[in-house]
Amino acid sequence: REARLKVGEGVMGQVASTATPMYVADTYACEGFIFFDKAVRSLMVVPLLVKDRVIGTLSVDHAIPNAFTEDDERLLTIAAAQAAIAIENARLVQGLRERAEALAKAYEELKELDRMKDELIQNVSHELRTPLTFVKGYVELLLAGDMGPLNEEQMKSLRIVANKTNTVTRLVGDIVLLQQIEQEQLDLVPVSLVSIARRAIAGSQATAVRQGVQIELEAPPDLPPALGDEGRLEQVFDNLLGNAIKFSPGGGEVRVILEETEDAILVQVSDQGIGIPADKLERIFDRFYQVDGSSTRRFGGTGLGLAIVKRIVEAHGGRVWVTSREGEGSTFYFTIPKAGTRA
Repeated sequence: REARLKVGEGVMGQVASTATPMYVADTYACEGFIFFDKAVRSLMVVPLLVKDRVIGTLSVDHAIPNAFTEDDERLLTIAAAQAAIAIENARLVQGLRERAEALAKAYEELKELDRMKDELIQNVSHELRTPLTFVKGYVELLLAGDMGPLNEEQMKSLRIVANKTNTVTRLVGDIVLLQQIEQEQLDLVPVSLVSIARRAIAGSQATAVRQGVQIELEAPPDLPPALGDEGRLEQVFDNLLGNAIKFSPGGGEVRVILEETEDAILVQVSDQGIGIPADKLERIFDRFYQVDGSSTRRFGGTGLGLAIVKRIVEAHGGRVWVTSREGEGSTFYFTIPKAGTRA
């Protein structure tokens, strides 16, 4: 049978209010005693305490008066302490379970939103590719004079259109590449990172010469092969070299260093450029993140190059990080597991 008492009402209510045990030796002799069962003649009530906070009461009763002793009170108090701990632990477990379920639900919702966002970006990117190809093709025809002569002002305007079209084309290509890295299976085979680095450096030489930047490669002759996808790893080198050259001053040097660690090949790409503020380092690999809008306008870029690097390296089971000091340059590091180290 259920009964409700307010805090301070009746014996149990008083115990809950004062956090002090109470013993009614004879309920019939207790003025104002609230009966829920006339058969109860003796009642002992102790508080359930958790860190000096009352969470309830524990009581015993008997059909005869003067049924309990001080020893009974001590025993009941011990039992109440154990019961209070058990109740509080159960509450905590239930609370943690509810929070875990809420977090799991929120996580699934975020995953679904992320999937929808990626799907939207991918669809838009693919839809943009065809019209961009037409725009680029017609601009090139116009610049080549295949559609009639142009004056200098027209040529200048078309070159601006061509440059902006190339920028958007690169952006679309990077977005599609990010999606492909997430979805495709890497072709992992033993590869020479030294050979890949040399090819990437050769491909970057023309840009480096225009910038007045020297590229140096350091690698031991006996460097073991890494386990990787050759094409994707070349993209990592291309992106890091492109960044290093872009932010290096004329007469600067870009150094590419490869060395063996216990279970991986460590690659460093260093420049003598403008550096990255310490408070920006954690976000430097985020998609579309730009350290400074003015730098973006000055140096260009889509904000996806380093995100692509991170995706590719982590897909190989490696990791990527950066150290930098403003005005002194940056060093990007990444590791790729050695061939034979994966189970």
